[in-house]
Amino acid sequence: MHKKNTVVMLVFLSVVSLCIISVCIVSFCRAEEKSVITGGNMIEAQTIVVPLERPNLELRFKNIFSGELVTKGQVWAVCDDTLHDNHVEFSLRLNESGKVGLYVNQSIWNITVYIDDPTTMGKEYYGYYQITTTSVGELELFVFPVGTVRGKVLDSRENLIGNARLSFECSTENGNPAPNVTSEFGGFLYEYAPLGECRISAMYGDAVGVTSVSVTKGNV
Repeated sequence: MHKKNTVVMLVFLSVVSLCIISVCIVSFCRAEEKSVITGGNMIEAQTIVVPLERPNLELRFKNIFSGELVTKGQVWAVCDDTLHDNHVEFSLRLNESGKVGLYVNQSIWNITVYIDDPTTMGKEYYGYYQITTTSVGELELFVFPVGTVRGKVLDSRENLIGNARLSFECSTENGNPAPNVTSEFGGFLYEYAPLGECRISAMYGDAVGVTSVSVTKGNV
């Protein structure tokens, strides 16, 4: 499977001439092992076995636009217990019926869901919910299709510009928060970006420039 890459050049309005090269990619990442974070503390190894309690919350996901059931991919669920200040993360693979099972305490949870397909290069779906859990429950949740924007900020001599400030103005807000600065090597990666047009601004010193990219899903 080959992805179509969109390359956008940006020239800044300043004595310093910079450009952004961005590549829009859509698909999933591979996540093979289950991991959990509790009490707000990151476990260094980031890999432990999720407790074997019987799942009391079953989730399945549908594309909010098409209504299509999502039956393939890895689900990363980030769960924040608003009543007891607990933080838990689950990495689980969708089964044949498009379901994943979680074990969570009875509470009010803020849950962010990321869905990846390990056979593709980018990200696929994103959703954010507030859920009140009971002893047993099954929920059908709608997720937003998303894409990925990868890029670099360069000067006129094609030198990478690290720590340049970034601003994304996208046509919708149905995605993950955007990065606000390039890495020390001048690159940036915006995963789970909302679909549609995104206006990207980059600032470094007195140099400012703007360009736009179209974020699409399944661009093969």
